[in-house]
Amino acid sequence: MKTHSHTGAKSIDAYAYLSHIRNINSGVKAGFCFCMMILSICSENFIVPAVISIICAIISCGFGKMNLKSYVSLFTIPFVFMIMSGIAISMTIESGFRIKFFQSDIIRALHITVKAVGSVSAMYTLAVSTPMNEIISLFDRLRLPEILCELMRFMYRYIFILADTQIKMKNSAVARLGFNGFSRSLHTFGLICSNLLIVSLRKATDYYNSVEARSIGNRLKFPCENYPVKPAHVAVFGSVFLSMMIIEVVCRIFLK
Repeated sequence: MKTHSHTGAKSIDAYAYLSHIRNINSGVKAGFCFCMMILSICSENFIVPAVISIICAIISCGFGKMNLKSYVSLFTIPFVFMIMSGIAISMTIESGFRIKFFQSDIIRALHITVKAVGSVSAMYTLAVSTPMNEIISLFDRLRLPEILCELMRFMYRYIFILADTQIKMKNSAVARLGFNGFSRSLHTFGLICSNLLIVSLRKATDYYNSVEARSIGNRLKFPCENYPVKPAHVAVFGSVFLSMMIIEVVCRIFLK
C-alpha cells in the first residue's frame, strides 16, 4: 500500500482515502462511532469497552483493509498517555511523600484506561475510514456555523503545508551539516523555528490574496463526495450497537 507521508509519518488522511469502507456514508459512520464512544465512556464494566476496541479494530483492519501494524502504531502516543494517566490515578500519596497502591484504586484506574481505549478506538475507526474533508462537510450539513467549517478546512490543509516546508528546511540544514553536534543542532533548530514562522506568515498572506483575487464572495466551496445512505449499512451498524447495549445491560444486572 503506497501512501504519502508528512514529517516521516504516514498521514491519517492517506489511510482514510485508501480505506475499503470509505464509500459508506460519513453520517452513518460518524453516528456509529460517536454512539460507541459514548457507550464506552458510560460503561460500568470492563467487558463492553474491551469488546468495542476489538470491534473497531476488526472494522478498520478487517473491512477497511488497513494494515494491522499501522493501526497499532497509531495508538502509540494516546496509549502511552493513557497508561501514564492510569498509573497516576492508581497512586495514593500520603504524608512524607510515601506512594501507596490500593486495590480499589488500581481497579478504578484499569477501568478508566479500558474505557479510554474503547473511546479512542471508536474515534480512530472514523478517522482512518473518512477523509477530514468529508467529516467537515458533515459538520456543515449539521448546521455548524459556516465560519467554523471554513476555518477547519484551512487549518487542516495548512498543517501539511507547514509540515512540508519544515521538512525542506530540515533537509537543507542536514545537507550543510547543521545538526553536527549538540550546540549546532540547537542553533539550527532555533533558526528553523524562526524561519518557519516567517514563511508561514508569508504563505498565509499569499493564500489570502489568491482567495480574494478569485472573487469567491462570502462562501467558500470545497468539492466533497457525498455517498448515499444504504439501509444495509445502517442495519449492520445498528445491530452492532444494539448488541453492545444488550451486553452492557446484562453486565449491569449480573455483575453488580
